[in-house]
Amino acid sequence: MNLKVDFPEHLSEDCLSCIKGFFITDPKERLGCGKNGLAKLKSHPWFKSIDFELLENKQLKPPFIPTSKDKTSNKFFDQDCINSNVNDSNLLIENENFQQWS
Repeated sequence: MNLKVDFPEHLSEDCLSCIKGFFITDPKERLGCGKNGLAKLKSHPWFKSIDFELLENKQLKPPFIPTSKDKTSNKFFDQDCINSNVNDSNLLIENENFQQWS
């Protein structure tokens, strides 16, 4: 499948490279998959600012801490997504363009 995807112009080359890596159809070639997939993902330039050892040890300060004390709150989610019909998610599964995706 070859579809043209338009990305916002403000995305960096590292960001685009990462997104395109996730879009690779073949799971053996897809960013983060296959042999040494996690190591390749961690070494991708988009993630260069992340210290994965600190992250894994839960020692990184989160860049954003929600102010809500209500664990069921959805105030930080896009309201269009929250209000959309759940049945819409079946479109991906039934779409013949995605049959070869894992």
